[in-house]
This record gives sequence, C-alpha cells and structure tokens, in this order.
Amino acid sequence: MHTTVQNLPLELLAYIFHLVRDSQPCAKRDYSPGSTETRQVYPAALSQVCSRWRSIAFSTSALWSHIDISTSIPLNQLHLDAIIDLHLTHARQTPLELHVFDPMGYPVSSSHINKPLHELIMRLASRTYSFNFDADRRYGPDTHHAILGTFFKGCVPGRLTRLMMRHDHDDWNSGFIKAKDDLDNDGRDLDLPTEQLESILAGVSILHVTRWFPQWTSRAYHGLTELRLNGLFTRIKESDLVDILRSSPGLRIFELGLDTDNILPMGVPVTTVPLNNLEAVNVSLVLCEELAALFRWFAPGSKPLQIAIRQGEHEYLRLKKQLGPFFSRSCVNRVYGRGLNFSHLVGLLELLPHLQELVVSWMRLNPSFLNREEIIRRTLDRRLERLYITQSSIHIEDVLALISIPGCLVNTIILNQCMLCRDGFDVPQDQEGVLLEGLKQEHPEINLIIQYTEEPSPVESWDVFASYADSES
Repeated sequence: MHTTVQNLPLELLAYIFHLVRDSQPCAKRDYSPGSTETRQVYPAALSQVCSRWRSIAFSTSALWSHIDISTSIPLNQLHLDAIIDLHLTHARQTPLELHVFDPMGYPVSSSHINKPLHELIMRLASRTYSFNFDADRRYGPDTHHAILGTFFKGCVPGRLTRLMMRHDHDDWNSGFIKAKDDLDNDGRDLDLPTEQLESILAGVSILHVTRWFPQWTSRAYHGLTELRLNGLFTRIKESDLVDILRSSPGLRIFELGLDTDNILPMGVPVTTVPLNNLEAVNVSLVLCEELAALFRWFAPGSKPLQIAIRQGEHEYLRLKKQLGPFFSRSCVNRVYGRGLNFSHLVGLLELLPHLQELVVSWMRLNPSFLNREEIIRRTLDRRLERLYITQSSIHIEDVLALISIPGCLVNTIILNQCMLCRDGFDVPQDQEGVLLEGLKQEHPEINLIIQYTEEPSPVESWDVFASYADSES
C-alpha cells in the first residue's frame, strides 16, 4: 500500500514542514542585489501549494517564528517588511527567532540610528528566545552596538535562551560588551545597568560569539549546553577559560577559536573539569602546540564524542603527545581533521578504539620517512565504518597500507575530489576507473568510492560545527 504526501496525518505533515523550513536559507541569502521581486520563501511557499497545505501552514504558528530583519532600509522596504508582517500575523504569540543582519549589495542607512529598525527590534525583543546578530563592516561599531543595546533593553529576563553574535570589525576594542555602570572592564557600553544585562544573559543556554563577547566573568557563561568562542585578535586567560568550563558542567558542545595566554606550565598539577555530557569539541583553530595544555583540564564522560582538529601549514601535530592523554579518557567515535597526513590517520586508529568515522580534508602527502612496511606489520583490532577524504592528494600505496593492517577493517572509503598518485606519479582521471576496479577485485570486502564533484559530507550531520561551511573556512 502506497501513501502519498496528501494522505499523511496533519501532525506528521506539519513536522515535515518544520524540517523543510529549517533546511532553507534565510533572507540574508535569499535576496540578491538588484532584485525587485518579493519571492515566496518558506513557509509562505508551502502555503501556496494547495488548500490543505495552506490550512496546515497557517495553523502551525511555530512555522512562522523566524523573523529576518535587515539593517538596510531599502531591502526591508522592497522585500522584508511584508514578509515580517506575514510571519508575525501567523506566528501569533509563539516565541520568536530574531535574525538581524547586514546585507550585501544594498545601500546602508545614512543615519547613525535607523529609527524604524530600532522600534521593530524593541517591539519584538520581549518575545525573542533566539537572537542572531550577524554584523559585518557595512556600518561602524557604534551603529551595531546601538542595535545590540536596543535589543537587550527590550528583552525579558528568562526568555532569551539562545544568543549568537558575530561582527567583522577591525576595531579590537569592540570585542567586549558591558553594562553602563561597569567601570572596571574594557568594552563598549550597551546603555543598560549590570543587573538588567546579567539577568538577561543568565538565561542563555546556547552561546555562539565571534569577536563580540560578554565579559569573561559574566553569568552568560553559566549553565551552558553549547558554547562556541571565536575571534581573531581575541585572547583569553587560561584561568578565565577554566572558570567558564567549570560554570557549565552540563556542556554538550564546545568550540574554541581563541588564543589562550597565561598558561600554567605543563608540569603543574591541575584539577580537571568534569564534563560528563560532552559530545562535540571543535579545536580546529587552536594551535597544535596548545592542545595538550587545553585538554589536560577536560574530564569527559562516557558519551560518544566528536572532535575537530587541524594541522596548520607551518605546524606539526604530534598526536600521542598533544592529544593522547585526552583520547585515553574519552570515547571519541568521530574525527574531522584538516591538513593531516597518512601517519596521522594510522595514529588516530591506534589511539581511538571507538572510532567509527574519520573525515579528512586537505590531506597532506606523507612525510618521506613514513615506513609503510612497518605499518602493515602492526596489528589493530579496529572496525572503521567510513573513511572520507576530500580535496586531497593521496598515494594509492597509503590506502593499500591502511587496509592491509591486520585486524583493521574499513567498511567504506570515499575519495572526494582527490588527486590520486601511484609510484610517485599522478594517476590520470581517465585511468582512475581501471585503478578502482582493480582495488575492488583485490579487496572485495571494502566499498571504495571515487567522487569527482562536490558531494554532501558526513560532517554536515555532526554537531562539531555550527554549519558545514565552518569546516572549510
């Protein structure tokens, strides 16, 4: 018996609508410069299919909770004002996801204060549970801080649970925000008292900040389940970082893209931070030489753990020294690595008995001293479900050495947009098919796939990156 979409129960169809809406770009990417047509974007597009879908879409208020507001008056007037009104009408009293962004290709306001924009943000702030402020250089820092101050003035303590702030200014001093009565710290004044600001930030459980931070002592860092800290030119003291970790024992996802200073010597005993719920760690922007000092503080629980690491162009990642102790007390089952080489892949298999999926991009060719015969003589009781290598140059001899390790079984190997080499020479693309068939005949137990175009990456479904695009940046 076949079931069509039209025969699905209302609740299931509404859930599918949610999935479709969440998978679509927001208005920042929906409108190109010069366009004068107001496009039907989700969920409005869903309501145009048929009367049944229209009824479901209009009666499901949560579908309309995402509100996009541009800092450009022309873009708002041309496109977004009507969409905002439509969403607010059908969202009714549903808590809102508010996204404020600087658009590309549209004129900016000539006024320091865009009065209609501030009035709208103030009106919606009390209903907002998720706030995403995506600022670039189209305005000065003062304009962006005024918008941020307006939002926080309108917030209701306890309502805001997800806060994402990013700016791209070169002004180093614009990195921190603070209350107007905070005279002890650097940063830009949001024109509201400490008690009001902290009562709002205390309710946040998901915090993504890039080059725009609450003070390190803020209650914004207490009780978090997800924390992503990024920012060029921003440094954090090791003691402040450890205090932040201790203030969020239920942390599930942690991302660090800041430099750490005032680091205790490695020989000094430390009291680790229990993080029993930790499931994803992204340190792909942390220098390799700082990994050991960072991870000595971590005491993860028994949950499967994803991790993202990177070897920079002028770095050398020493797995056993820099990550070995952390790996030994973790249950790492997924690894994303950028800039690694084949010896790192073998090292990860040795150090991670629970590893199921390994994704590597921009893989480096092997160091000349790598002894493949020595690798083959090792015995590893490992079962890797998938090895995915993308945008890399690969020696076929390395792949053969990996799958020839006694006790090591790799179910699927995917080579995406890779340059293959054999016996020191590049393999022409028109000969890769013959090479692939030969490898399949020699190793029928392995599903070996060569992809020539960009395909969905396994990382897209992981929590280690806020978005897959972050992994390639």
